[in-house]
Amino acid sequence: MKLILMNYHYLRYPLEKFFDKLQELGFDEMELYCSEPQMNIFDYGLSKLIALEKDLERRKLHVEVLTPENFSYPVNFAAADKQVTENSLRYYQRAVDTASFL
Repeated sequence: MKLILMNYHYLRYPLEKFFDKLQELGFDEMELYCSEPQMNIFDYGLSKLIALEKDLERRKLHVEVLTPENFSYPVNFAAADKQVTENSLRYYQRAVDTASFL
């Protein structure tokens, strides 16, 4: 069995504090929960992702699981409003792209 920590419980702190705690506890893999205020995936353009990737590499940390925000934002594939459906698809496509990059 493998134990992986998630940053959800550190949402009030910068991501770096969570990374520090992972290292302190001897973990090298994590579940990265993408939510404000730490990491809104739409606010993480390529330059921020590259910086995040370098920080993870420097710390010898690896994102094993990436979990996009999925209950606080208006994400609904079955919405009657076509725009909400399209936005939901775009949101999750961005999450897949982010996970693939990291």
